[in-house]
Amino acid sequence: MESDMTGSDKQRIVLSTRPLAPGDEKTARAYNIRLLSCPSFSYRWITPPRKVLEDVMSASPEAWLFTSRRGVEGWRHVWVNLSENEKPLRIPPAYAVGEGTGMAIREKFEVSDVRSTDEQHGKALAERLMDDGVRSAIHFCGAIRRTELRDVFRKNQVELIEVEVYHRTDIMKKDTEIEKVCNAGQVDAILFFSPDGVSGFYRLYALPDGDWTPLAIGPTTADAVRKVTGREPRIAPVPSFREMIRLV
Repeated sequence: MESDMTGSDKQRIVLSTRPLAPGDEKTARAYNIRLLSCPSFSYRWITPPRKVLEDVMSASPEAWLFTSRRGVEGWRHVWVNLSENEKPLRIPPAYAVGEGTGMAIREKFEVSDVRSTDEQHGKALAERLMDDGVRSAIHFCGAIRRTELRDVFRKNQVELIEVEVYHRTDIMKKDTEIEKVCNAGQVDAILFFSPDGVSGFYRLYALPDGDWTPLAIGPTTADAVRKVTGREPRIAPVPSFREMIRLV
């Protein structure tokens, strides 16, 4: 089993502000880490209106766009039904924010041409499409979303269809185990995967006691960590869960 452990054998407690993906706990155990999930949002899938699906089926976009794993998973739920009841859709090159989202696309769809950005924000994705000369795209997204992608496309006269495939809801009830370790000063590190994840965690738990370290998936999330916590985060050199765990 892979392990980079050095020094003390004391098990560390690390909080993840996103739901755990398959393999996350195994990766954490390899570094003698007890990983606890503490998301501040829950999600439900959305089936787009028939008119929207007809637009998707009749369009010939040059790219599919995904800015989160939730967008990939939400479109997969819709895709399964479409594949059973409609003629197969051609899958164009898929663009993803971050390595993790790109991996999710490969897992959920039979597509080999997946192009990911190193930076974790929509503006970087839009700029990648501009560099590739893409002039039309479909963004599979949440009902609540940031506007950077849309703004860059509008400025550059790129045709964009936005298809809402999931809805996010704030979690209002604290997890008693998370609250306990926070109040006891037992947290060694917190993994933050988005600016909303930073503000959502603070809304539920404020700042844990003790000398814990924040880790950010990318520079945009790091800015939110500095603003909300007043602490300097460590930033993953590659935007992936494994790289964040390696930094703990």
